[in-house]
Amino acid sequence: MNNTIEFKKSLAVYCVDNYIFYELPHDENFIKNEGIAMNHCLAYDYCNYCRRMKNKEIAVYSMTNVLSNTPVVDIEVALTKSSYGGTVDSPTVSQIRGVANECPPKDEYLIPLMKFFKEYGDKHNWQLIHKIKNFDSQIDGILTTERYNLLLGLIRV
Repeated sequence: MNNTIEFKKSLAVYCVDNYIFYELPHDENFIKNEGIAMNHCLAYDYCNYCRRMKNKEIAVYSMTNVLSNTPVVDIEVALTKSSYGGTVDSPTVSQIRGVANECPPKDEYLIPLMKFFKEYGDKHNWQLIHKIKNFDSQIDGILTTERYNLLLGLIRV
């Protein structure tokens, strides 16, 4: 499958600044390449992710820099079943991971990322704040939101 930025732009569901957000296609090679670029579990567990995406258990979105055609953040939305927390009643943002599973992602990605959640995720009734913990016992939506608020000066340390 095509990994060009033109192909990725054709899949885009949201654009902000120099970033596009698109749902990863249900293609094992595409998912594996995303995982290799991001240095995380999509690289080695791509068959399982692809199967769960095809079964509509999850959707995985990529935040990609259009200037460099580089993925910078991957987002897993549990549609019926989370990777780590069992079944869900509504779409739940279960993972928000930068390169090498960084959470929260780098500060430079937080403003466009939170715009995506507000404008696209809210429209699709995604839950960002919830109780589903990941493999590292973190709740990505809470960590990302807290860091974003800290950057905006809304939380004092």
